[in-house]
Amino acid sequence: MNKKIKLFLFIFVVISGFIFAGAEWTVKTVTTSTKKHGDNSTIIAKVYTDGINVRQEFVKIESKGRDQNPYEGQDIYWLYKGKEDVVYIVNKNDKTYMALPIDAMLQLSKMVGKIVKFEIEDYNIKKTELAPQVINGFKCKHVKLLITYKMKMKIAFIKKTMKIEEEKEIWGSKDFKYFNNFESAFVKRNYKTGFEELDEAIAKEIGMYKDLGFPIKTVRTSIERDKKNKIKGKTVTTTEIMDVKEKNFSKSFFEIPQDYQREERNGGSPF
Repeated sequence: MNKKIKLFLFIFVVISGFIFAGAEWTVKTVTTSTKKHGDNSTIIAKVYTDGINVRQEFVKIESKGRDQNPYEGQDIYWLYKGKEDVVYIVNKNDKTYMALPIDAMLQLSKMVGKIVKFEIEDYNIKKTELAPQVINGFKCKHVKLLITYKMKMKIAFIKKTMKIEEEKEIWGSKDFKYFNNFESAFVKRNYKTGFEELDEAIAKEIGMYKDLGFPIKTVRTSIERDKKNKIKGKTVTTTEIMDVKEKNFSKSFFEIPQDYQREERNGGSPF
């Protein structure tokens, strides 16, 4: 997958999912893939928030089969400034940072539209309610989403058609003191990428989360098929929130040090 799209998807998951006050927690994401160059990785991160800002630090990254993401590492942390609606990628080793406005990132067409063209056809989503469970001390609703669609991609002169089957199991909890902040930041946000078919798909999926609460655990299974319906690969990603604790922070914890230099690339673009 194109690195720019991968970065967008990573930001989308991290920032849109974790905005609520005065807490810290651990996020563990494990991905396994049967694709030839698929992602097989384990990422453990610590996330902190004061209710407006969010900071994520990488604790452990083990990866096999995927390109090294230059925006991940133990010397790097992600800082979301809520009032600015901007993500800063901060490199403690180089004492540099880059600014990524959320609205600009969501406009995928501006980032990759000149290189990658894609269409989504026959999009369908089905929701099934399962028995509630307790996950990491939180009483959770348990739902399963089955999503199917056809994606046509064109990169330069290369054309590719894929049939995608996705199964998402989600354990969400409203036993959360700060759920209202999460709901307004994620569920009620108006996501627009600039690709009409993708925007419609995002809106339909977000609509399925409205009564779910905070996602304590998610398991996403994606199967890719070719035009002849032959399975090309299967990827399973499990993300789990653990060790949620309330915490007080100093103001400086969510500020970039004054001696850090802003880094610009490609005429101001971080890409």
